[in-house]
Amino acid sequence: MKYYLIDSSAIIYHFIPSEYPRKTSKIDCLIREKQEGKAFLFMTNFCIAEVFNAFAKYRFRYTDHRNITQKEYEKCREEFKDAIHNAKLIYHYELNRYHILNADYIVPFEHQYYLIRKRKGEEKQWFLSTFDILFISAGIELVRMLGFGNLHLITDEVRIMRICEILGKLSPQTRKDFKIPSYIIYPQAKHISSI
Repeated sequence: MKYYLIDSSAIIYHFIPSEYPRKTSKIDCLIREKQEGKAFLFMTNFCIAEVFNAFAKYRFRYTDHRNITQKEYEKCREEFKDAIHNAKLIYHYELNRYHILNADYIVPFEHQYYLIRKRKGEEKQWFLSTFDILFISAGIELVRMLGFGNLHLITDEVRIMRICEILGKLSPQTRKDFKIPSYIIYPQAKHISSI
């Protein structure tokens, strides 16, 4: 059995008509694995809220690359509600105190590694949101329960993937310096395009 913690940035490709058919086909592949009993899909409750917010964004706010009709909006919402109802497709993973505590083992490193990204022709520093940090933190807890290598974070956010790579390569001395307990094992993250 494969276990995945799915980020809102990745799952929306299954529900919203996309100009990125490759990403849609990748997330659809994971969903087929779940339907065939080969995978288990987790999604944090705050990512679920982000998905509903994304649907509304693409319906009611003009975006440069994606707008949906009212009919598409209602269809997305209903299909997603069905997917999370009684964990039919996606298991609704509740935020808990360990996720909050685990964030402390991420944030010092998040703020030490700078990435630049271009937005509308401007270069800007690129940081994780608190929700992104909690997403990784939930992954730490699931790795603790399921074992390393049994869980992958799936995201469309390159920054999440890069920070997970950095965390996974921390030296024993760095872990000691930052008082990271031995039971903290960082999750592996995969970009939606590379699964």
